[in-house]
Amino acid sequence: MDALLTTPERVAIARLHALLELLPAALDKRLGAAGVTAFEYTLLETLSEAERTRMRLSALAAKTNASLPGSRASSPRSSVAVSSRARPAKATAALSTPC
Repeated sequence: MDALLTTPERVAIARLHALLELLPAALDKRLGAAGVTAFEYTLLETLSEAERTRMRLSALAAKTNASLPGSRASSPRSSVAVSSRARPAKATAALSTPC
């Protein structure tokens, strides 16, 4: 099997890279009128789909590719911190409420 990509495969990958690079800024621009970023919208959407619009912060962080405050892992998408209590032993939940 040849390890090199075919021309159509290279074109598809280049288009995918372009989409992944341009989409976040385009979404932020469109959602900016509502006062939220694409990442904040993802948090709210994820919470709205959760049972009783509640999730453990660790589950919310995992579903949105974020990191909890104080964690060593960082994500470029974690520009919005999901707040939690200082005591890590207790579970903290995020709750979506109507505006």
